[in-house]
Amino acid sequence: MRRTPFLFLAVISLVACASAGAATRPHYGGTLRIETSARIASLNPAQPPSDAGGIALAEKLDFLVGDRLTSIDPRGRVRPSLATRWQAGRGGRAWTFDLREGVKFQDGAPLVARDVIAALAAVHPDWRLRAEGMQVRIDLPQPAPDLPLGLALAQDSILRTGQNGLAIGTGPFRVTGFTSDHIALAANAEDWQGRPFLDGIEIQMGRATREQWIDLQLGRADIVEIPPDQVHRATVSHVTLWSSQPAEVVALVFDPSRPAAENAGVRQALAEGVNRAALRDVLLQKQGDMAQSILPEWLTGYAFLFAPPAAPARVAAAAGSLPALTLAYDASDPILTSFAGRISLDARTVGIQLKPEPQAAGASPADVRLVRERIASLDPAEALGQMVTALGLSKQVTLPTNAQAEQLFAAEQSLVESHWVIPLVDLPEIYGLGSLVEDWVPPAVGLAGGWGLENVWKEPK
Repeated sequence: MRRTPFLFLAVISLVACASAGAATRPHYGGTLRIETSARIASLNPAQPPSDAGGIALAEKLDFLVGDRLTSIDPRGRVRPSLATRWQAGRGGRAWTFDLREGVKFQDGAPLVARDVIAALAAVHPDWRLRAEGMQVRIDLPQPAPDLPLGLALAQDSILRTGQNGLAIGTGPFRVTGFTSDHIALAANAEDWQGRPFLDGIEIQMGRATREQWIDLQLGRADIVEIPPDQVHRATVSHVTLWSSQPAEVVALVFDPSRPAAENAGVRQALAEGVNRAALRDVLLQKQGDMAQSILPEWLTGYAFLFAPPAAPARVAAAAGSLPALTLAYDASDPILTSFAGRISLDARTVGIQLKPEPQAAGASPADVRLVRERIASLDPAEALGQMVTALGLSKQVTLPTNAQAEQLFAAEQSLVESHWVIPLVDLPEIYGLGSLVEDWVPPAVGLAGGWGLENVWKEPK
């Protein structure tokens, strides 16, 4: 039987929660100010962002503006949302969802089955969808016994596009303004789950880490991103921190089309030459986890079975003369930039000349890429499939349909042990919170609920 991930049996907050010790009762009012380095160019559901930061921000907005047929509670269980109940048939290939009566979009229009079908069809063109009254019937090309879990993700938010091109949903907040660096949200007073405590949310996009830190210190921001290498500084400054489960993997990926990548000895030497402990302990100041697998333990349950990487000293004498390689990375990412320099030094210990090359549009291919890839699904098989595609390694591994845990482990093991991909570290999302923020307890995995701001309130100044 395929393993269903029980995400929230893990610790919800790995560092601290803003809800601890609230001195007064929750009350309505106030605007929450969030700053992020990410940007999105449009709030039109039909024009999603393409970069990882933009995708993550868009997902969080979808959770604020829209609802999904199902939801995930803090213990990792699937719960009703826009659908009150569901039933599977034909071995998980046919599903029926009964919609909740009386739900309205933020423009006052009632939620009907055709709205759900239009939203899902845009994301899943291979599904057969039809409406029967307030029922939505879904016929799938392949069995999906965990479909209700998948439908709780942001990508399946039930949204429409308004006349102004902005998303309209049934969620706790509605979009009231959008520019290239600012998003304004207001409380949805008619939310079917009850009005949120906050009057509104202001999101400043494209803010550099230093600017976010200053604004938090001066009380001009309530929630900001904290890079791993700034956690110690934030702790010393008595900033309340929150950290998620690992949300991204940083990895080296060989380009199969490059001649140097065909040499298994080169791939193994680089894999065993990288000092993961230095990357995490020094550059990340012990934030995150050293990665032995592509997917994290919380998702698969089998990551602990991967053998720990060899110590760099083991292969230094045996590598021999190896060809020079080029290493591409995104120079706008401070973590990847610092990693690229350290990895190039580690490569010399095993006889590899590794030349870092900042990536630019239209740049020539490199032998190795240093990447940050987000976990994109709560289903291990789907997550691995999307990761393999994103890494450009679809031809290097075969992923069986409806794979069981043992098959997924074997497929992932073949990529890792052949060193086409070299996992380095798993990164969490880390946020710093202002002193006025109360009851902010987001899900340990952002995919399961975004920021979770519907129950947050602000202490009056």
